[in-house]
Amino acid sequence: MAEASTDESAGEKSVDEGGYRQELKRTLGSFQVFAISFAYVSVAVGIFSTYGDVLQNAGPVGIRLWILVAVGQSLVALVVAQLAGRIALSGSSYQWASRLADPKAGCGLGRLTFCYLAIAVVAIDNALASQAFMPLAGMRPGEDTARVITLVVLLVQAAPWPRPVSSA
Repeated sequence: MAEASTDESAGEKSVDEGGYRQELKRTLGSFQVFAISFAYVSVAVGIFSTYGDVLQNAGPVGIRLWILVAVGQSLVALVVAQLAGRIALSGSSYQWASRLADPKAGCGLGRLTFCYLAIAVVAIDNALASQAFMPLAGMRPGEDTARVITLVVLLVQAAPWPRPVSSA
C-alpha cells in the first residue's frame, strides 16, 4: 500500500513539474450551448418539414437516404442523453445552459427551445396529417383538410389526460 502511494505522489510531482494541473471543468460556453441547441433544432425541423418533398421528388431513393438522417438524429440524441446523464435536472436545455454557462445563456436557450417546439410540433403534425393519415384514410389531398386535421391532432396533444390511479 505504501508503494502505491509513493507512485501516485511521484506521478503528481511529475505532472506539476510539467506545468500541467489536472482539473475537470464542467462548464459550457455560450457557443457550445448554441451549437448543441442549433443541431438539435435544425435537424428535427428539417426532417419533418421536407418529408413530402422527399417522397414526391426522390421517391424510394429518398426513403433510403433517411437511414443516413436517422443515424445523424441518433447522434444528436446521444449528445442530449449524455447531457441528461451528467446533469440530471428537470427543465431540459434551459436548466443545462443556466447551470453550465450562465442564466442569460439559459434564458436564450429556453426561448430558442420554445421556438423549436412551436415550429417542430406543428410541422410533425402537418406531415402526419398530409403525408400519412390522409393517404391511409383514402382522402383526397388538400391543404385545407390537412390543416384541419393538424389542428385536431394539436388539440388532442394539448388535452389534459387523466392519470391512471395506482392500486398500491
